Amino acid sequence: MATLGATLCLTGVRRTDGEDTVTMCWVVESSLGGAFPEAVAYIVSVDGRAILGGAVTERSIAQPDFSDVDSPLPGVASGMAPVECYSLTLTAGALPPGTVYVEATAQGRDGSLLPLETIAWINDSDGADRRPSNKVVYMDTALGSDAANGAGWATAVQTLHRAIELARTGTSCGGATIYVRGAIVGGGGATAPGAWDTGALHWLTIIADSGATWTRVNPPVFTPHWTGNPNDSVQCPGVGSGSYTRVRLQGFAFIGCGPVFYDTGDNTNTIEVWVEGGTWESQFWDDNGARVRCVEDQAELVDVQGATGKKGRYYVTGLIRSGCGIAFRATDMVFDCVAQGMLGGATYCSGWPLTKNVFHSIACRDRSYSRNVTRGWGANNLQGFDARQALEAVDLGGGNWRVLGPNGGYAFGVALNDNVGSTRILCRLANWPGMNGDHIILGGGTTGGRPY
Repeated sequence: MATLGATLCLTGVRRTDGEDTVTMCWVVESSLGGAFPEAVAYIVSVDGRAILGGAVTERSIAQPDFSDVDSPLPGVASGMAPVECYSLTLTAGALPPGTVYVEATAQGRDGSLLPLETIAWINDSDGADRRPSNKVVYMDTALGSDAANGAGWATAVQTLHRAIELARTGTSCGGATIYVRGAIVGGGGATAPGAWDTGALHWLTIIADSGATWTRVNPPVFTPHWTGNPNDSVQCPGVGSGSYTRVRLQGFAFIGCGPVFYDTGDNTNTIEVWVEGGTWESQFWDDNGARVRCVEDQAELVDVQGATGKKGRYYVTGLIRSGCGIAFRATDMVFDCVAQGMLGGATYCSGWPLTKNVFHSIACRDRSYSRNVTRGWGANNLQGFDARQALEAVDLGGGNWRVLGPNGGYAFGVALNDNVGSTRILCRLANWPGMNGDHIILGGGTTGGRPY
């Protein structure tokens, strides 16, 4: 089998103190047999100049630190969920200031090589501010006015499009922050913003204050702005050809369906959205467990659209998902999340995005049927492990196992080709002596061979 792997970190982290760190975590799975050691080789450079390099040859338990939101998983006191991985911790003060790039390549036990995603982070530990925009804007959907300057809560603006315009330095919102109170219904507002982007290295961070909520005008259906409802999307025109627009949504309570980000420029705008922390609930969720009505507003948490349809990337970390059919569907990364009140499975790898799905550290609870399995995980339906061979597993301690699967592997199908990582899922393991019942398991998906 080929080596599979993923980087559990996102570009755009900023560090401002010499003692600050960035921990790179690489999840790698390859064949159990083979003459080569499994390892991750890395090169660290700053503004194009190589600083150090080496290889990580042993797995360890490491704690990613790219998010500011504490893990919702049980047993994690603070910070993000620890993972078993190959890791490298970099200290800001030990590196020259500037943009730090970390390139990595995984080597599998069969000798195959896999380039992993390069991550860039900003080292401002010298006191400089390298963000294109450091503006802070305040928005209140109930008490704000778009005629105000957004400099504080007393002069908050009312719509997101107006807040975005005020967050720009020139045309860039990269590094800016918008604080939001109230309820966003739809998108940015009926008045379109001027040209804006963030660049490839920075985020526009939008932070929920005082329990701010977000839902669509017509959940679960997205009403495109060209059919008469411009308020149902956040318009991202970019700045010329090949722009980058990166939006970080922190701490929102999403109800039913989350926002739509639409490329209203020349359709060459790369859009990335990171949902960080907060909750995502059906409008019919009442904390009393799964109910059929919760499926009525089932859709993607985030939608990224352009003139040719779905596009872009989005990531979810630190989120609690409640009341749904399937908790997390096709997403570039779902990490450190909780799913509860499900009528279906925890994760389903299919559809958009079409590149790679990474599911890791997901705790499932309160499901509506006895065998809560991911579609494609050990079966090609949502019902269980019927007619499947017995699983092998390695005891990792603490009630966790890595599921290895039988020789030859299960037939997952194309939708799970790139499912990588140690997904933490509540599953029913049947006919295992002393292990019958529901358990948390760790495993990583592949298309053939082992491990799983």
